Amino acid sequence: MPSPAAQSADTALTITRLIDATPERVWKAWTDPDEVARWMGPGDWSGRFSATGLNPGAAYRIGMRHADGDVMVVVGRLREVVPAARMVYSWAWLGEDGKPGHETLVTLTLRAAGAKCEFSAAWSVADEACGLDAVLSVIGPDAVETPVEPARPAGAEQALEGSAQ
Repeated sequence: MPSPAAQSADTALTITRLIDATPERVWKAWTDPDEVARWMGPGDWSGRFSATGLNPGAAYRIGMRHADGDVMVVVGRLREVVPAARMVYSWAWLGEDGKPGHETLVTLTLRAAGAKCEFSAAWSVADEACGLDAVLSVIGPDAVETPVEPARPAGAEQALEGSAQ
């Protein structure tokens, strides 16, 4: 299997959106754990985000819980961080055995476009990008400007507890 760095040479999917907010505001929505919890997970999914930092080498963990009780967890490490401009990180879903599966590389790019932000996300493997289009529609101007309190099933906080390692 090729390394994540080798995979990044062949980007499989890129999604770009124009968001009605500054790159700094979108960056905060993407990197602040409290902000991420407001929008993580489309529809009936709620999420929890933790990270050891926002610097290259820092680990992160995203736990998502569906209203029916299903839990999915993603882990990875930051590779490159340029605040309010660019982030490159690895992405791997935890399997039922609690071990990371196939790792892909994700590159986020934020660029000022007048008073808005052009936000792009590129994946080295397209199947890992499923669902992001729905998430990006939630990050739009209403989510950035208006607090959203996701519904959380009883016990969700405990199920999603976990820290980046």
